[in-house]
Amino acid sequence: MTLRILIGYVSMLVYFGALGYALWHVGSRTLAPYLRVLRRLSGAFPTEKVAFAVATMLIATGAVAGVGTWLYVVKFFVWTYTTQSAGNWHEWVANADLFVQAYRLVSQTPEQWFWSSQLLLFACGYVSILRSAFGREALWWALLGFLGAISVSLAFFIAYLICQTQLPFDEDEDDEENPWINPLLRVERLTMGLIPATAISLTVVLIAAVPWFDVNSVAYAAILLAVHLLLVVALLPTPEVLAKRSITLWTWLKILAVAIFVTVTAQTASMIGTNPSKNAMDLLRRMLGAITSNDCQISITMDLGFVFVASLLTGVWLLTREPLDEMR
Repeated sequence: MTLRILIGYVSMLVYFGALGYALWHVGSRTLAPYLRVLRRLSGAFPTEKVAFAVATMLIATGAVAGVGTWLYVVKFFVWTYTTQSAGNWHEWVANADLFVQAYRLVSQTPEQWFWSSQLLLFACGYVSILRSAFGREALWWALLGFLGAISVSLAFFIAYLICQTQLPFDEDEDDEENPWINPLLRVERLTMGLIPATAISLTVVLIAAVPWFDVNSVAYAAILLAVHLLLVVALLPTPEVLAKRSITLWTWLKILAVAIFVTVTAQTASMIGTNPSKNAMDLLRRMLGAITSNDCQISITMDLGFVFVASLLTGVWLLTREPLDEMR
């Protein structure tokens, strides 16, 4: 076995090992409070039953999203195996630069990158909330999103929060150590450190810069790697000497929202061109056609669609739950 093949096997082992552990960690964290809420559901108030129903739909959404998105990922794996290695397993493992290949397929045209970048831009806001509310514990939830599907991580995350708000504090034996206890009750105290904020800001800038690079260039691959590494850096513990420098989470999310709006507006304007009235409908047709252009694009756009579904279910919960000052 050559060194190149060995490196390929180790890379796959690390990737799928981290993904498997992240899925187990998030799944067990989510199902534990879910099952506790289920046991006490018979005597619950109507709003609690609605919350449980929403949590159930979110868990189901996460499961369907995982199966749906990875069905097309597996089809992409099969395509690379049959077309690039002539059915030779060792050759495929050694040469399959799947990460870069997949991103090339979802960013070959501005229309493809528009859909793909929406998921990355959403991840910037999602990581901000995870980092601010839950610190290092958030790393596994974020890794499930990065390595698996953002929609799966988000759906389980919101389901976890919903179930935690339905449980009394003293029912969890690990209250002292568990940072996940009803963070909604202390959301106004959340802050965003300047180091993770800077890392996420650079991520948004790099996402906006991707269309300017040739998808076959080394710089393109480096930018994609930097985007993901910066989001991981944003989740790492901040040195104590620097942790005191921070802003409130809400202030940061407003800044991030403006940056994302500018990025998306610039992307759309560049695709429409100088004659909006003539080109807008043509752009719409091109963008809809881009969704099904290849298996990777279908997977990533499906992930984005399930993020939207999970967000809608979150809105249902927020509209039907009790006010925060009346909870507990």
